[in-house]
Amino acid sequence: MLRPGGNAFLASEDPGLLRRRGLGAFDAFGDVLLLEVLRSSPTSALCAFCCCSRGFRCVASFEDLWRERFLESTTTRLEYDGSWKASLLRRPQYDLRSAETALYSDVLYQPRRVLQARPLLAAEASVETVRRADFDDRYPFVFANLFEPPPSEKLLFGDDDMKRSRRCHVGGYDVRLDDFLAYARSNRDDRPLILFDKKFLDTQQDVLETVALLEECVSKLFGEDLFALLAPEWRPDHRWLIVGGPGSGSTWHVDPNGTSAWNACFAGRKRWFFSSTPPEGVHPSRDGLDVAAPVSVIDWYLGFYKQKRSILECVVGPGDVVFVPSGWWHMVANIDDGLTVAVTQNFCSAASLGKTLRLLRERPHLVSGLRRPCDTLTEKAALGRQFYDHLLVSLRRHRPALLADVLKAIDAPTSLWGRILRGEKDDDDDAKEEKKDDSDDLDAKAITTSSSISREAKKRPRLKKEESPPRVLTTAFRFGFT
Repeated sequence: MLRPGGNAFLASEDPGLLRRRGLGAFDAFGDVLLLEVLRSSPTSALCAFCCCSRGFRCVASFEDLWRERFLESTTTRLEYDGSWKASLLRRPQYDLRSAETALYSDVLYQPRRVLQARPLLAAEASVETVRRADFDDRYPFVFANLFEPPPSEKLLFGDDDMKRSRRCHVGGYDVRLDDFLAYARSNRDDRPLILFDKKFLDTQQDVLETVALLEECVSKLFGEDLFALLAPEWRPDHRWLIVGGPGSGSTWHVDPNGTSAWNACFAGRKRWFFSSTPPEGVHPSRDGLDVAAPVSVIDWYLGFYKQKRSILECVVGPGDVVFVPSGWWHMVANIDDGLTVAVTQNFCSAASLGKTLRLLRERPHLVSGLRRPCDTLTEKAALGRQFYDHLLVSLRRHRPALLADVLKAIDAPTSLWGRILRGEKDDDDDAKEEKKDDSDDLDAKAITTSSSISREAKKRPRLKKEESPPRVLTTAFRFGFT
């Protein structure tokens, strides 16, 4: 019953018949505006629209309209029943796709298109352009088989089955762990929810031992985490457990506070995309607060992957650790049919300290992960400046030499005019002076040579006027030139 807009050109019946009959005067709104009208309507009105006609049933059954309503109304259990609409209403949903008359719309068909394209993320995951040898902290890197991961069941539940009912952070909501895992394994969502919890690992002692070993190994590679020198109340959130089902993941983003990150895969497979600059289809605002981009991993993949120019890719599995350099854009997709489990941690190393301090100095409103409420942008900027001051105090106390070198590099002018104003000599000044001395010597030799030639010319007898050689006319003379 619902088909892509382009199919209307090949339809045997009138492609606008169901729209005109089913939507009536609302047909003039267009799909995007009509969805916004329905989004602001109460649930009872949305159900009434579904009963009006087959055309309105197609529009009012759009999954995004029911997703937020269900999650906001769920206070106890996340019981997913195949679709968000069915989960909220708890009634059987009738399939009208066999109806003869179709509604043609690219906007309404997009979720189905995304679901159909989900297997492509795994089927086309053969490109490997991320380094796995010769580590360089300026570029993404994969440490293959760096650790032996524990079973995912033990990672999530430990030895206590009671932890299955514990609540975790999923998509901005607190839901039961077992409910989320059932959803993740069976969802048909075009934008699947993902567990991203910063407190989950605090009670998993066995897993924390593995993570501690990883931290020790990683610190030898990247250096210490300078944020660990801060007082506990000023250290930003830095470690998370990530669990997702097939098709889930994180869209294009840059890690906060100018930090780098490592991501250890415990179960499943992940497909990573990296770019040192905003990739195609991603447009951050000048102040860094907003990013205009496709709403899901698959949306970007379908629309912009073939336009990629300088994107690095890799696929990692259990035991692999991915290094993400500071300032690099990255996107991750979970491509296994089952659950994908990972632990990620952000850190501020000596190599990325300059970016962190410059970010906090120039854009303090972008500070993230501090457990202090900020209602306005002004309050957040003030908090960012306080964090910057605390970080400087901590570094002056524990790493004064490193801080002095980094601040000197940050304050150093990057343009030639800036260096001139500071009275600094260019790095090539000595070479330029040597070249100038050489050129002066050459000029002196040239003057001496020319003067000797002129003296020789004076000794030569001059031709009389009538004895001067005839003037040679060139082809250019015909055009007024001699």
